[in-house]
Amino acid sequence: SGETHDFWEFVYADKGETIITSDQTEFRLKAGELYFHKPNEFHAVRSDGQIAPNLIVISFQCDDNAIYYFRKKF
Repeated sequence: SGETHDFWEFVYADKGETIITSDQTEFRLKAGELYFHKPNEFHAVRSDGQIAPNLIVISFQCDDNAIYYFRKKF
């Protein structure tokens, strides 16, 4: 159903497509795209049931304010 946590996370689609939920917004992440989730943001990832995705998810801590440039970007 989704999750929140106190660190950054990015999701990269290596192939296929997936549906990303960020707070209350859903959108399609396509092959070659990357999306950043900021700390404490509700998020979820699910398959669209048509195109099987290969995903890479990396979680990390960053205390530099410059990282906020990437929030909700892909």
